[in-house]
Amino acid sequence: MHKPFITERPSYRTARFAELIKDELTLMIPGDLSDPAFKNTPFLTITKVEVMPDLRNASVWISSMELDPEKEEDEKRIRKLEDALNRAAGYLRHQLVQSLNTKVTPALHFRFDRGFCNTMRVNTLLAKI
Repeated sequence: MHKPFITERPSYRTARFAELIKDELTLMIPGDLSDPAFKNTPFLTITKVEVMPDLRNASVWISSMELDPEKEEDEKRIRKLEDALNRAAGYLRHQLVQSLNTKVTPALHFRFDRGFCNTMRVNTLLAKI
């Protein structure tokens, strides 16, 4: 029977594959990238990798404690970093193909994870109370 609006939890296989991709990308970013957008880049952290069940696409969530999306100049830097990482996605995927040695390597889509910034903002507000 069809169950609408219920999302499935990722299987053990996709979760394990996502962790493997995260580990490999952590070694590559930003060290292997020569894009000028990465010059003077704050410390980046890969917070999460979500791999689709068919293993063809993966969302890579990045964050930095040094960037605050509430500040206009930091928001511009965040957009530049996302764009630079998405431009480098093909190169990074090629590097993953070589290091993972799997049949399928997903296309990478980078996004900035605002969760840490939101947590810091809530903590600041709570401290003021």
